[in-house]
Amino acid sequence: QSLLDPRLVTEWGIPTTKLATPRSVSSLDNRNLSSITLQTVPLRLQVSGNHVETLTFYVFPSPQSPLVLGHSWLVRHN
Repeated sequence: QSLLDPRLVTEWGIPTTKLATPRSVSSLDNRNLSSITLQTVPLRLQVSGNHVETLTFYVFPSPQSPLVLGHSWLVRHN
């Protein structure tokens, strides 16, 4: 799943919805980091000027990389 930092969600005024079941987030060594409780509404994403698709993002603090495309997106487009 792709991620979007909550500061961007607020700054850009992106609507969110609450997840029915929170998603746990763990580190590479399996330590629990936090849980994700919000996702964005479906958003139109334009990449490289000519590729357009609709994605939802989990809202998760990631100030160093405020938008992270998930593994499934990368597999589909690589």
